[in-house]
Amino acid sequence: MSVRIYRVQDVEGRGPYKPGLSDRWTDAHHEDRNPSIFEDFNISPSELKKLWREGENGGFAFRTQQSLQSWFGMVERLRLEELGYFVVTMLVDRIILESDRQLIFARIRPLRLGVIKLPWHAEEWAGWHGCE
Repeated sequence: MSVRIYRVQDVEGRGPYKPGLSDRWTDAHHEDRNPSIFEDFNISPSELKKLWREGENGGFAFRTQQSLQSWFGMVERLRLEELGYFVVTMLVDRIILESDRQLIFARIRPLRLGVIKLPWHAEEWAGWHGCE
C-alpha cells in the first residue's frame, strides 16, 4: 500500500539538513519551532540508521502540505528556494515512524524519481489535481 507524503528536497533527492547547510537557510526560531528527529522520536543516531531495510531509500517528510508549511518559515522557504530546494509529493512504501509534526518514510524507488514538484506557497497547491 502506497502512502502520499510531502517533502523538501533538491534535484538529487536530498533534503535540506545536509551537514553544514542548515546554517544557510534556518531562521532564528527554527529550533524552537521544530524538534529534531532524535528529540521527536526519542531515538539515537545509531538506532535511526537501523530503521531502513536493505534496498530501501528514505528520509524525513510530512503527512500534509500544512505540516510542511508550518515547519518552514517564510524566510526559510525563500532561502531554500534560492539554494535549489523545492517541495515535492511522492508515494512511499511505508511510514516507519510518525509524530504529530513529521514522519520517517521508506521507499524502494530513489527519492529523486517519481516525484511531483509543487509550488512553495500553499495557496498555489489548491490547483494541483492530487491536493487533498
